[in-house]
Amino acid sequence: MLTFINSFILPFLLAAFIPLLLHLLNRTRTRKFDFSAVHFLKSIEASRIKKVRLLQILLIVIRTLLIIALIMIFARLILATTRGDGNGQTTAVIILDDSYSMQSYHRGAPLFDRSVQAVQKMLSYFDENDRLFLLSGSRARLTPLHRGMDLSRLFRAGSGRFHWSALYPKIDSLFRTFPNSHEELYLFSDLRLAPYDSSRLQHKPRFFYFNPGGDQTNANLSIDSVSQTVRNVEAHQPWPFEVTVRNHARRDMAATIRLFEGDRLVNRRFAEVAAQQQAVLTLDYEPQTGGEHQLRFELDNDDLSLDNRYYYVLNIPGQLRVLYVYGRTDSMMQVAMDVLNGLPRLKIESVPLYRWQTMSNEAFDVLLFQAPAGLKTSDITKMRQFLNRGRHLIFIPQDEDKSDAYNALFKKLNRRTPVESYVSLSGQGFMNLRLPAGALQASRRGQSKKQDVSYIPFRRYYKLRVTNPAPLLFENGAPFYMEDKNLTLFAADLNTQWGALPTESAFIPFLALQLLSRSRSPRPAGKVGHPLYFYPGTFSGTASWEIRLPNGQTRAARLQYQNEKWLVKTEHTEHPGFYTLMRNGRPLQSLAVNIDHREQIPPRAAMNGTALPDLSAESWQSLVLNRRRGMEFTLYFIILAIMLAFAEMMVIKKLEKGTP
Repeated sequence: MLTFINSFILPFLLAAFIPLLLHLLNRTRTRKFDFSAVHFLKSIEASRIKKVRLLQILLIVIRTLLIIALIMIFARLILATTRGDGNGQTTAVIILDDSYSMQSYHRGAPLFDRSVQAVQKMLSYFDENDRLFLLSGSRARLTPLHRGMDLSRLFRAGSGRFHWSALYPKIDSLFRTFPNSHEELYLFSDLRLAPYDSSRLQHKPRFFYFNPGGDQTNANLSIDSVSQTVRNVEAHQPWPFEVTVRNHARRDMAATIRLFEGDRLVNRRFAEVAAQQQAVLTLDYEPQTGGEHQLRFELDNDDLSLDNRYYYVLNIPGQLRVLYVYGRTDSMMQVAMDVLNGLPRLKIESVPLYRWQTMSNEAFDVLLFQAPAGLKTSDITKMRQFLNRGRHLIFIPQDEDKSDAYNALFKKLNRRTPVESYVSLSGQGFMNLRLPAGALQASRRGQSKKQDVSYIPFRRYYKLRVTNPAPLLFENGAPFYMEDKNLTLFAADLNTQWGALPTESAFIPFLALQLLSRSRSPRPAGKVGHPLYFYPGTFSGTASWEIRLPNGQTRAARLQYQNEKWLVKTEHTEHPGFYTLMRNGRPLQSLAVNIDHREQIPPRAAMNGTALPDLSAESWQSLVLNRRRGMEFTLYFIILAIMLAFAEMMVIKKLEKGTP
């Protein structure tokens, strides 16, 4: 049914008769005069006069239609329609963005709180029989709503990322389960998210969005990441960290970044970051003891304080227990092991390959395996069990030209084939290994002030496939070893038949570096909104397991066996901080959880929907209620008015020039 939104304008349609009235009035006022040149006018053909009269009539019609089109634009003609079986009722799904960027302050209040207040106000505009639902943006948590419902204590801002992919199925399900005449989708967000994609929905609701911050730009600095610069330090030595600080504001900003161990301030540094840029700063941390260190990097408060903290777990065992397994006796390696065994932080036990099955995996942190390719299935199984317990394996190949055999071995260990080919330069020269002296500070023997690069010749090696940049390279760019999680594979054997490394003074410091660095590999940091996986390493059917949360509360946990590993899996994390696995009430290991900095993207300039500038009654009437009434023809009348105006100009020009 056709109807008008602004029907009070319809009486102005009488103005459409104005062109006709003016024409008639001008015609009645015509006066006759005789003048001498009247005989020239009599020569005009009757047909030409008829054409002029037709153009005049056409001009009157065009002007009349133009006035009607202009009035229809303001009256807003619509075709009222109904959909579904709801007798004009509405099903509305409200998406509330609870990601961490919504904790930014605007006019003295967080954006999230302003959004909740806006939703509260919007509920009063709906009818009591309307179906209303709210979905949280980060967890897709569903909450039924009703008019007059108090939302102030029901919702709080989270720390995760906004996920459209989890929302689309639930949106479709709600519209399918609760069909009504009107289907509407509302988004309350600062628009730091991916654009809305209506093609992902089977239903096509009208989409509205409200930005509680408007076009504001946050004065915000964030810590995006923290990483180790080197892995060659012990306790009582400075440990450098690289901290990436990003400036999200449109002006230069400065802040002080502080490093805490627990509540103790251990270092600080002043940072200046240009607008829309990032800076990488270095902070040193000097651990006084071994064990687990919970570090917190913190910036000064700004408009969004949640991303001003970054949590990091550093684990330095007091003594590293190493099991050295050798297939063939290597005198140079054995001497090196004896020397390294004298270091306070290393305890090395050497066994031949045929005896290592008698050794317990639980007694060692690192397995240094120097063996041939033809290992027994029992050996591979024991090595895989060692890896699955979260321990480290360093593998040194002893056999020459056994690429396929070593690939078959590692495919059973970690499902990869890391060896590309075997290279032998015997009789043709050698390939130098570039070994920086600065990388040899892992042991007391490697603390030389000499910074010259050592070039160590090798006559044979395996060419390895690597996905990440290799720590050490040959001169031709081939990696000297590769790391894959807790597995390290060397490209060559460490004896004089392969290369000259065992004869260099760097040999023992180099081995110390490889062994000690295995104990300081950081435990991977988790992201808010994702589960955590703890690997306790041992099974205990009688132990009680708990997870201590960042707020100090504890939750019961359960030990599981999955992929040949004992693990404890948490639910989706909700807050950044340290999560600690407890066994029988005692801390066992901790993991750091941080917010995902990728959520802090620039606001979208536009969405494919209708923006709600505010939620006043006037805006609701014009932008929401009027659209519920059906298809609106305003745009078509605007196009018609433009075409009529152009036609009027053409007819007037013809009349001025005279018809041919």
